[in-house]
Amino acid sequence: MPIEIKTRDTFKDIKVIDKVSSSTAHTKNAFVETKDRAEQTQESRHISPSEYANNNLSSSAKYIAQKAAYCFKDPHKKMKENLNKAEKHFQNVKRNLPKQRKQAAEQAKTTAKNAKKQLMP
Repeated sequence: MPIEIKTRDTFKDIKVIDKVSSSTAHTKNAFVETKDRAEQTQESRHISPSEYANNNLSSSAKYIAQKAAYCFKDPHKKMKENLNKAEKHFQNVKRNLPKQRKQAAEQAKTTAKNAKKQLMP
């Protein structure tokens, strides 16, 4: 008994032909872009390694200076705000200190009474 292999006939549609043409155009464009990039990297923008290092260092320093200026816009203003916050906090603590002492004393009295009740029935 010979086994028959079922096959299907394939038809080349317009869609298949368009896919092939678009993929070849894409690969050509990708090749051209890669070639241009390779040429750009091989071009010497700097005369010597020391000039490259100098430019790299100066651009890094400029970037750091800009970043620092952005982060620390007005340090004196921030310091004044922090001092005002601290002063208000200490005033609140000073105001609430007698209240806390009174509450602690009352709580100590109630615990002492409860302890006496438990020890002496």
